[in-house]
Amino acid sequence: MNPNPNTKGDTMNSRTLILPSTSHIGSATPVDQIAEVALSLVVVSESVNKEIERLKSLIRAKTNGPITNIDVPSGSVSVVRPEPSWVLRDGKSHKDVQRELGDKMPMFFASHVQVSPHRDLSARLSAISDPYLKNTVLDLVDHHSGTPRVGFKPRSVEEV
Repeated sequence: MNPNPNTKGDTMNSRTLILPSTSHIGSATPVDQIAEVALSLVVVSESVNKEIERLKSLIRAKTNGPITNIDVPSGSVSVVRPEPSWVLRDGKSHKDVQRELGDKMPMFFASHVQVSPHRDLSARLSAISDPYLKNTVLDLVDHHSGTPRVGFKPRSVEEV
């Protein structure tokens, strides 16, 4: 089965895509079969996303104004242009701004303090012998287990 509905270099010109069926996949399906179907869908998705990005660029170029709505028979597309914003230049730090502006800094810049636990907090806590300090730290944090990430790396059609 060729998971890519397009030949190399072609753009999509049909509103109908034939996707691999997933109705037969369940908890008893071997993981390699699930992975094969998932990769087939990823190839289709990547092709679609590439084409969507190309079309979005064309739509952006052909519209102007802060908000544009385009109604077509199959739905609508909106283009929302955010207001331009100011950001600190790469390589500039809070200390640079403070040094350059001194007491005038608050006129032009807002300071935000952010506190987050060290990535190796478990190791740091293990090294603490003071139970009061350890409990104080533990009362300030929650431990969240992350969701396992699943990555897909499909082979190109030429590799298959």
